Amino acid sequence: MGGMEDILREAMRGFGFGGGFGGEERATQRGRDLLDEVVIDLKDAYFGTTHTIKFTSAVKCDKCHGHGTADGKPAPKCPTCGGTGYVHTRQGFFAVETPCPDCNGLGHKIDKKCSQCDGSGTVNKQRTLDVKIPAGIMDGARLRMAGMGEAAPNGGEPGDFYVDVHIKPNKTFERIGNDLLMHADLDFATLALGGEIEIETLDDKKLSVKIPAGTQVGEKMRIRGHGMPTGRGSFGDLYLEIGITIPKKLTEKQKKALSEFADTKPSKKSWF
Repeated sequence: MGGMEDILREAMRGFGFGGGFGGEERATQRGRDLLDEVVIDLKDAYFGTTHTIKFTSAVKCDKCHGHGTADGKPAPKCPTCGGTGYVHTRQGFFAVETPCPDCNGLGHKIDKKCSQCDGSGTVNKQRTLDVKIPAGIMDGARLRMAGMGEAAPNGGEPGDFYVDVHIKPNKTFERIGNDLLMHADLDFATLALGGEIEIETLDDKKLSVKIPAGTQVGEKMRIRGHGMPTGRGSFGDLYLEIGITIPKKLTEKQKKALSEFADTKPSKKSWF
């Protein structure tokens, strides 16, 4: 079984203390993560795109290289805490860890501060970040750019930059996973007799589609390989949902032809 110091060390870490017993180095502070959102078109999601984000955040001071010192070199360890940022005292049976009074818990002391960042190691600066959005990205996906978040004070590890990607609805295509669905209204003659129609795919290609005779309203025709890219070198499928166009006005010849067709249909009794 470990001693009381081991138990207290774990308790301190659980409460977020970076220091430890026995001269352990204090954990370096990490920069903040940043988050932004972008909204793209379905076509951008198909081809992939680059989105430019402009923002202001803390960056490493270029004069002191993020150390906060006047000479640009790492600050020496605090002699009181040995670089841990904390000092330990005993109160009876217990060992108590408190922030070092000499370095305020930083673990180092800066005698001469950098004139540009006043010893913090960071300055606020306007930044431009080009975010590469891969082809086939899903709505709601989160992209991570490691180390592109805010700089940490006194030369610590920078945070990450996250981008949440949202895709606007498309008037022609509905996305279902890696597949696409589009609606096509055809006239009665094409549905009954069959034919060939031309559609335009999401990647702006003209595609001829054969309509079999007797195609029913509501059927979905599968066109392989014309959906969204999957990111593995393949594509989903395109589904063509069949509808019908009913003309509001008919010529006398059309009316006569439809009347003759109606006369040839079986009577209602024959349906039962």
